[in-house]
Amino acid sequence: MIVNITNYLDERLAKSMILHGELVRVHGVGVLISGKSGMGKSEIVLELIQRGHQLVADDRVDCFRIHNQLIGRPTPMIEGFMELRGVGIIDVEKMYGIASITKQTNIDLMITLESFRNTSDYDRVGIEEKTYQEILGIKILEMRIPVSAGRPMATIIETAVMNYLLLIQGTDSAKEFEERVLKEIAKNRDEEEEA
Repeated sequence: MIVNITNYLDERLAKSMILHGELVRVHGVGVLISGKSGMGKSEIVLELIQRGHQLVADDRVDCFRIHNQLIGRPTPMIEGFMELRGVGIIDVEKMYGIASITKQTNIDLMITLESFRNTSDYDRVGIEEKTYQEILGIKILEMRIPVSAGRPMATIIETAVMNYLLLIQGTDSAKEFEERVLKEIAKNRDEEEEA
């Protein structure tokens, strides 16, 4: 009984804030997709839903810090709905089925979309220091992903999530690749010295 009361009070008195973006569950990972208005966030999320992932919140995400975890929920008025420019408001659950939405998720990963610029220095290998966003005192891994015409953004986000899952299990693909390259360089140097 005391545990139930404590949990109830923790949730009712939790620190909270509102974020602009899309919240979706991809392979069980809560992904907050942020970026400037007009970047195509809703369209990307719609494609993810069509691939079997779940919408949590469109455009406005209510965030709560509960038991040292960041939880994201939709505001009740727009729960299960999305706005698509040129189409209007759609009812995701009625269009794609009950499994296409969920009422809340942990926020595990933040993907920030930005317009592709030739002058920007994007992380191409993944060796660089990881960046984090702090939300309500909790650090969330952030990936900056450039958007340009023709890029399959839903596939890229699915890939980013799978790479994140590998990372939290202890597999860093970029570091493994770097080690392989360094071994090859050392091997070639040894062969040249022997010749």
